Amino acid sequence: MSHHGPLPIDTGGKQGGQETARRIKSVIDSNMQPTDTLVLGGDFNAGSGYSTMTKLKESYTLLGSDWVDHILTNGVGVVMNPRPAITVVRDTGSDHRGLKADFIQK
Repeated sequence: MSHHGPLPIDTGGKQGGQETARRIKSVIDSNMQPTDTLVLGGDFNAGSGYSTMTKLKESYTLLGSDWVDHILTNGVGVVMNPRPAITVVRDTGSDHRGLKADFIQK
């Protein structure tokens, strides 16, 4: 699943960070099956300490971050290989660096 968060950064947009996180979780909950593996990544436009991310981290494991870009998982079937296996990719052609997560499925 990919997400691009609202602006300005660290505001959660009109609804605020907690509501943004609640809505992301609602979409996930309404589409996932119990044994599905979730990999949620993107430009959340929220730092890891901002309410959008702190709320999401209550339900999901943060695999890695770089500024406002994050990768999270529900942990079902995920084994980091090796731990942590997050690489920041530079020179992506974007104003953001890329995040690469290496993991294997159980």
